[in-house]
Amino acid sequence: MNNLVAAGIAQALGAITANLLKIHSGDPGAAGTNNELSGGSYAPVAVTLGAVAGNQLPLSNQPEVNIPASSTTSHWSLWQNATVKAIGQLYTKHSAEAGNDSGLGTITIKTTPVHASTPNAGMIYIDGDAYEYTGRADNVFTIVGTLSQDYAEDVVVLAPIPLTFGADGAQKIESLVINMV
Repeated sequence: MNNLVAAGIAQALGAITANLLKIHSGDPGAAGTNNELSGGSYAPVAVTLGAVAGNQLPLSNQPEVNIPASSTTSHWSLWQNATVKAIGQLYTKHSAEAGNDSGLGTITIKTTPVHASTPNAGMIYIDGDAYEYTGRADNVFTIVGTLSQDYAEDVVVLAPIPLTFGADGAQKIESLVINMV
């Protein structure tokens, strides 16, 4: 088994430079050029990278991106001038339904209906705890294993649910973390 250790991960992440964030309506692909938004007042926004913490490299600013009318946002790409450095899914905040209790194999959110382009597998975060999910029926996500604790109603759930804008709007990027695994 060949893996980077903590010091190697921190050094690798710390070497990443980036100054632009682009928003996409679907998977940007390995080159980061597919499905980038266009039109209206959309433009890539300036970003500043924070300090490496553990195996994560966060943004230190919270940029606001102008989103054109009738656009759906689901992914991001991070660039240093003309070179893509990282890509990923956008996560949106939702409130948990009551009854997300220890031992259950599902997470239910209040948002319904959930956007049709929401992935049927991935990661979901409830009150900061990460869970892998392998299926979804609208607003009920089936997780691998069971919930590790009882979660209160309205606790924050981060899910990879796309947003659709009916009119020109803005999407504030509250956090964006590059993980090295």
